[in-house]
Amino acid sequence: MSPGFSVRPADWERDAEALRAIRIAVFCIEQDVPADLEWDGVDPACEHALAVDALGRAIGCGRLLPDGHIGRMAVL
Repeated sequence: MSPGFSVRPADWERDAEALRAIRIAVFCIEQDVPADLEWDGVDPACEHALAVDALGRAIGCGRLLPDGHIGRMAVL
């Protein structure tokens, strides 16, 4: 049985709109994280993952920092 979603590597330049939309919804709006803390300027140097539903809609994300720390994991 298919899980109804898939996770794939994401490219910050190509997928920034989808990654940002998830993080804004979860962190900035839902959790009231200030935008200046969320957008730390590190994203271009990170590896990103994007989860999409069966219709291809972005539903989750995460990033791996250059030092190996995992962060910015969010699911709508």
